[in-house]
Amino acid sequence: MQYDSFYFLHIPKSDGRRFTDSIIIPLKNSNPEFTVYNQEEYIPKDKNDQSPFHHQGWDSRVYEKTYVVMIMRDPIERAVSWYIDRIKADVENTPGYSKGTKIHLLKDKFIDYVNNDSRFYNPVSKYLLNDFGKDRSFLSNNEAINNIDMVLKKALRINMIIKMDTFIECDKTLISKKITSDLNVNPISPDLDVFKGTDFYTNSESKKLYLSLTDLDKDNIKKNLMLDYEIYNNEDLFWKP
Repeated sequence: MQYDSFYFLHIPKSDGRRFTDSIIIPLKNSNPEFTVYNQEEYIPKDKNDQSPFHHQGWDSRVYEKTYVVMIMRDPIERAVSWYIDRIKADVENTPGYSKGTKIHLLKDKFIDYVNNDSRFYNPVSKYLLNDFGKDRSFLSNNEAINNIDMVLKKALRINMIIKMDTFIECDKTLISKKITSDLNVNPISPDLDVFKGTDFYTNSESKKLYLSLTDLDKDNIKKNLMLDYEIYNNEDLFWKP
């Protein structure tokens, strides 16, 4: 198929920034005439729609000639990273906050937060189904089984799904060659400087909290992520170097 556009389906907290800096920007620079989307932009439904939080839906910019790439992170690792960001933002917005304020990240508090905040229920599946304008709990445990087929059908529309650990660890030129070959565009040299001196975790709090989780803790959290794990554990969906 001849593709005429590229779309990066950016799932937050899944290394989208490094993928954008290392792959997408070089792709745009080498192919200025080629249409490249690297993030969502909100398009109001009508003149009365003022909500800045409405998720437009990734397939609002996708059709049969659009090449779609997505990076997926282990769902629990992603939940940890998202939680850290939310807690830090809450602390930084507290009156009297200073940069020296120590943030205490307790494992039990994290597990309780995930189990009681429906925004943590299968968030990647919500992105795939363009759910964010609906009730955030619609992929709760009781309904998850009924939505597995829908989610996987959406995932199958994506041309290239990459696991985050694969993206971090593999030779980036293999990714760039795969994308540019499929698109039939000018080759690119991925920017590898963005990876120098970086850990798999981009902040130490995420790493510390994730490593503190026991297998029992993870099982407790996974009940809210069963649909996301249906995708993550399906190796046939993922690109392999």
